[in-house]
Amino acid sequence: MGALRSAASSADGGFWQFMRTHYEAHLVVADVKNLSRGPGKNEILQVANYVNPRGTGLFALILARTDLDQAAGWTCREQWVHYSKLIVGLSDEDVVQMVRIKTGGGDPAELVCQKIEDFRLGI
Repeated sequence: MGALRSAASSADGGFWQFMRTHYEAHLVVADVKNLSRGPGKNEILQVANYVNPRGTGLFALILARTDLDQAAGWTCREQWVHYSKLIVGLSDEDVVQMVRIKTGGGDPAELVCQKIEDFRLGI
């Protein structure tokens, strides 16, 4: 288990308390994009407008049919490095995997945690 996942699962309030404490995720913005292509830079910027430290917090999910495109990936990095806004993309496959994890008795937040860890290690 990665360091972020260990810290998140061992915290008193679990994963979502960890997100609130470390990413100011007072609310979770979840934007659903029903596109035939992966979300791009414009979709990331739209979501970035909703996240701020005095409002929802600095964490958002984009749920889409496919993975984020390359420009979206770079825009997510920009938002993180310059504004501390953490935007994570989840594809249909990711959501299906989360449902399988839950039905198997696991915690689907682990997948989100893994996505965050992969993102942060990729910077």
